[in-house]
Amino acid sequence: ALVLLVVFGGISLAKAVTLSVGSAVPSPGPYDIHNFAGADMDMNVIIALVEGHSHLLAQKWLERLRKEEGMEEYLIHPDAELHERVEHAYREIGVYLDQPKHHVIAGHFRQTGRDRRKEGVPLAKVIRAIQLARSTLWQHLLEQGLFDSTVNSYLALNLYRQIVAVFDNAVLHTIEGYFEEK
Repeated sequence: ALVLLVVFGGISLAKAVTLSVGSAVPSPGPYDIHNFAGADMDMNVIIALVEGHSHLLAQKWLERLRKEEGMEEYLIHPDAELHERVEHAYREIGVYLDQPKHHVIAGHFRQTGRDRRKEGVPLAKVIRAIQLARSTLWQHLLEQGLFDSTVNSYLALNLYRQIVAVFDNAVLHTIEGYFEEK
């Protein structure tokens, strides 16, 4: 098997982007990645997977946020509230990927910026939380072994580009909202 090694943000795709025919593995659940093993990925399948794993992704994000040095100011709310905020964003990933510049998304992140400023959270911490949400999402997708063929590795590159665009727009609108708040 020929393996293509690609690195995104320090995360290796070596395992995920093997250019050989994969074999399907039995699956215990509708959103289990093994339902998709060996099949060419469609963006809708990936979106369904992310939205179906939104609770788990939010939990992973919260764990990373708690481990991140200097994020105490961001952690002023109960875990359940922080979890729900990011879980909502992961549940809406299909909309975000489909229309990354949509006014509803812009409004959501502008409001996020205004809210974090009212709470006294430093802007750098707000941006870091968004970065952690992006990297948690991407790392989760890689861990699922989704990108196991040449076609799927192309999809991985395209998906990564789209995820970065979504989160770049989220950062931009969050900053705008942050500075709108007096």
